[in-house]
Amino acid sequence: MRAFPRVLALLLAGTLVLTGCQAAQPAAPRSEGPPQPATSQEKPATSDTSSTKPEEEKTLVISLEREVKNFANTIKYDGGSWFMGTLIFDRLVAMDYGPDFKIHPLLAESWEASPDGKTYTFHLAKNVKWHDGVPFTSADVKYTFDGIEEQKGAALATMEGIESIETPDDSTVVIHTKDVDGSFLAQLAIYPRTEILPKHIYEGTNWAENPANLKPIGTGPYKLAEFVPGSHIILERNDDYFRGKPPYDKIIYKIIPDMNVAIAQLKAGEIDAINNPPPINLQVALDEEPNVAVDMPPGPMVYFLGFNNSKAPFNDVKVRQALAYAIDRPGVTSKVAKGVCQPSQGTYVAAVGWAFNPETRLPDYDPAKAEQMLDEAGYPRGANGTRFPLKLTVSRPLEVSMAEVIKEQLRQIGVDVTVEQLEDATLRSVLQTENKHDAYLYGNWWGPDPAEWETYLRSGEIWATPLNYGNPEVDELFHKGRSSLDRSERAKHYFKIQEIMLRDMPRIPIMDSCPYSFAHTTTYTGWFSEAPVSYRFDVMNMKPAKSAQR
Repeated sequence: MRAFPRVLALLLAGTLVLTGCQAAQPAAPRSEGPPQPATSQEKPATSDTSSTKPEEEKTLVISLEREVKNFANTIKYDGGSWFMGTLIFDRLVAMDYGPDFKIHPLLAESWEASPDGKTYTFHLAKNVKWHDGVPFTSADVKYTFDGIEEQKGAALATMEGIESIETPDDSTVVIHTKDVDGSFLAQLAIYPRTEILPKHIYEGTNWAENPANLKPIGTGPYKLAEFVPGSHIILERNDDYFRGKPPYDKIIYKIIPDMNVAIAQLKAGEIDAINNPPPINLQVALDEEPNVAVDMPPGPMVYFLGFNNSKAPFNDVKVRQALAYAIDRPGVTSKVAKGVCQPSQGTYVAAVGWAFNPETRLPDYDPAKAEQMLDEAGYPRGANGTRFPLKLTVSRPLEVSMAEVIKEQLRQIGVDVTVEQLEDATLRSVLQTENKHDAYLYGNWWGPDPAEWETYLRSGEIWATPLNYGNPEVDELFHKGRSSLDRSERAKHYFKIQEIMLRDMPRIPIMDSCPYSFAHTTTYTGWFSEAPVSYRFDVMNMKPAKSAQR
């Protein structure tokens, strides 16, 4: 046990702190995909409350990069509370980060799907209360899911697939979907956009303007105690939490906008963890620091080079294919990811093994072949050795580093690359509305269910817009991929999409299976490696590391 550093101790009036967490675990073998989630009887893990020995107040301190503008991500995405809010609110179910991507019970302690795959029955946990003492019931679930559609909440696309919701009693929710959707449970489980809201707080209001968005009432293990914008957020333990008594009295989020400062404070033991993943190129080195660990389970993150498929010369498939030969994916990955990600093998993400087509492989690095293909496509080198210019638009630091490596590789085949860096919000706007770009580098999650990949490729999806690529066959295959609960049947359609992507090459995956990493001190175990759950900070299994015990 160590005393809280002086600067934060003054801020928090002398609060005593125990720091926490576990050393990084060896990477588990890559899963062949999530188990069929039609039925679950798994019980939520509970905290051990058998000891009655008085304990000193225990506090975790975590850095937070962004200001919180809204704690309820069901209503609208908020980068500050996206992770933290899962301590305040609960979902019906939640999914592992990986490598297994298993679905776990939360407010729903069990569930089953009907034989036709269009009805899901959720059996809710008993004795759940909102932070203000009002009982949680099935009415809250129905109200939230209906409200997401009515008020255009964050999970609107998922809720639009629901035909109706029944609540035969306070502890049962029956959801009827319009069609069979093999991704439905995953969509409920992956992100905090389906956190359940209190009906008695939000009913009859405009969600976007409800004061509870900044004074949240949830069912989670912690409740808001203090919020000082620009300084800190204090969460205090919910002693009535239905999964048991949480192990920490307080969790303090200290606002540190600069990641370099947060890393320095983690190394110095001034904070216990960093809310957002540290830069990929620093994760391995940070994991080797004394008393610091970085959990890095392989995830469905893909970094890719996307073309504006409507703009010459990138509207020529032969040019796009040639550039795929010109990019040394292992070389880029080695230089910028430092072993954290792996070079992309195909046109989908290898970490989602059940949906990944191992026969659809991207071309090996062959600059001579690339030059030959460009000559044949009608783009020979000019007098100055250049074939054509390419403006590569980027925003985030990792993508800037990737762009510089790719720039040099493409220069060798006569493509004159200039790198344009924009603020991330500006980049999103420019790519989605202006249609003036040549190509861009970006990273997205294409899983754990391939339905996430669909949002970046299917015609009409906002993040497919920058590609200016539309293919009715691909759209239909995505529809078929959802239309079964049988994973092997779904995989057939996703395999075919990958074959089409290899043929059309609307974008070039560069590296994937990148983790959503979490950096922390090693004083406590149980943050993620023992119970990794997607976008949910689950402290219920945390305990002192043996080396840290008195």
